[in-house]
Amino acid sequence: MDTKQMSRNLGIHEQRLKHLHAAYAAAIIKRLKSLHLPDFGKKETALKDEIIRSHPANPDGNVIGTHPSDYSNLLRIGNLNYFSMRNSMYHSYVSKIMEKRFIPMLVKYFPDQAGEVVKYIRKAGYGDGEVLDLIDRTAGYNSKTAYLYQGKSGEEHRKKFHQKIRNSCPNVSRNANK
Repeated sequence: MDTKQMSRNLGIHEQRLKHLHAAYAAAIIKRLKSLHLPDFGKKETALKDEIIRSHPANPDGNVIGTHPSDYSNLLRIGNLNYFSMRNSMYHSYVSKIMEKRFIPMLVKYFPDQAGEVVKYIRKAGYGDGEVLDLIDRTAGYNSKTAYLYQGKSGEEHRKKFHQKIRNSCPNVSRNANK
């Protein structure tokens, strides 16, 4: 978004426009995140099994198709499938599209203002332990994001990151760079 041009067109100070844009994006992400149920797959399987078990078996072995309760059971299964698809879509949309646009936008709008970036990430529903992981997933560590990794939490995050790398490559010599 060209905030300079838009601020001129709307007659709003550019910095105020950036804050509004960041706040709206954070609110949308938070709402979509709240609609995603991470453990729904387990519940979905159990609910489908319950629907099928509750159906009286027909003499010819068909489970669904001829009994009067079939219509409501098919609707219930259809609703579960729809909800499962929607649940998956929320997660995919947030993680693959919204987050990947949100963090670079915040870094661009608030360079060298880690407090502002973190404030909007928290407004989007991310906790303290998720902030740097989110930045890693989306923008990564580079010259534009280095300021976000400063301080105690940044040091702890780097230690965890290096430990994870060491654990994922156990056959690599720790003294290879010496």
